[in-house]
Amino acid sequence: MTEINDCGFIDHLKTIYKNLQFDENNCTVKVYEDIKTEYDTLIHGVAIRDFGSSGIIELKGSDTIDYLHRVSTNSIKNIQQNSSVFTLFTTDKGRIIDRTFYINLGEKQLLIGSRENFKKLYGWLNKYIIAEDIKTIDASKLYFAFEFYGPQSESFLTLMFGDSVSSLKDFDVKAVSYESTAFFLCKIKEFETTKFFVLGNIQHKKNFFTNLLEQKSVFDFKPAGENAFEIFRIQNGIPAAPNEINDAYNPHEINLINEVSFSKGCYIGQEVIARLDAYQKVQKNLVKIEFSEEPVINELPFKIEIENEQIGEITSIAKDPLKNKTKGLAIIRNEFLKEKNHFTFIDNDMNEIQISTNNSANGI
Repeated sequence: MTEINDCGFIDHLKTIYKNLQFDENNCTVKVYEDIKTEYDTLIHGVAIRDFGSSGIIELKGSDTIDYLHRVSTNSIKNIQQNSSVFTLFTTDKGRIIDRTFYINLGEKQLLIGSRENFKKLYGWLNKYIIAEDIKTIDASKLYFAFEFYGPQSESFLTLMFGDSVSSLKDFDVKAVSYESTAFFLCKIKEFETTKFFVLGNIQHKKNFFTNLLEQKSVFDFKPAGENAFEIFRIQNGIPAAPNEINDAYNPHEINLINEVSFSKGCYIGQEVIARLDAYQKVQKNLVKIEFSEEPVINELPFKIEIENEQIGEITSIAKDPLKNKTKGLAIIRNEFLKEKNHFTFIDNDMNEIQISTNNSANGI
């Protein structure tokens, strides 16, 4: 069978998209046609993003839910079958191992995280399983996942799956079918966006993708590559691995504290995270930034220094092709954010670049 997320499928995509740009290192499409069109579709139409499957872990066994509830930050026990929630896995120092989307499918549980942190999370989960009845599976070869963004997404998916789409509430998971093939469909609220998530058996990925192209009807439907999505997520303040979701930061600092339960009891890293919250010791936050001109930054994260004092670091950067503005995400000290929302830093070419922030000590 041919798998759309496999590197070998790139030849098939090239027959459809003549300007396709492909990253050989992680088998991801950077650009399908052109970044401006793809970004515009993410905002105004219906864009499909190939999430891949390299960050999916399947868990089975009678102790799975109790275990995940005990070791992750959110309340897993309260998530009913065919429901979902975001939950974090943190170190004993409260630093992030990975952010995951948890789905309760009854006989099995899924954790959908990042491809960048997959090995670390998979090893960490197995490290703490001792005598529990739990089996973890690298599900990279079992599932595919597509994300749908844009104001036309619900109507477009209704064309595929019928009225079950409009009845979805946030974080519901429904079994749906198209052309006699079964899929799972989720509706997810994430920061400033609402997206739909389609999960299916990997053997159906090629046909499903092809059917989407053929059934687009009157909709402004296009696949969006990682370059366009990078601008979109920065614009919406969504942290991602490896830029913001890594073991250098805790949930407070990258605005994921709402994915932490303060009532469920212990989890690994709980003491540190709770102490930061109780004593208001959070010293820095993730904010959206805009540059006066495109800076030369050779490597991320890039330290922001003013008068030889580090006040933060730039973690993500991309150029908005519609407004011709360079934007980014940065983690900046709260004490500095309270004082000003404009400052100047020196880039790698010794240019003076002005940054403007949202001037919020509470983050994005």
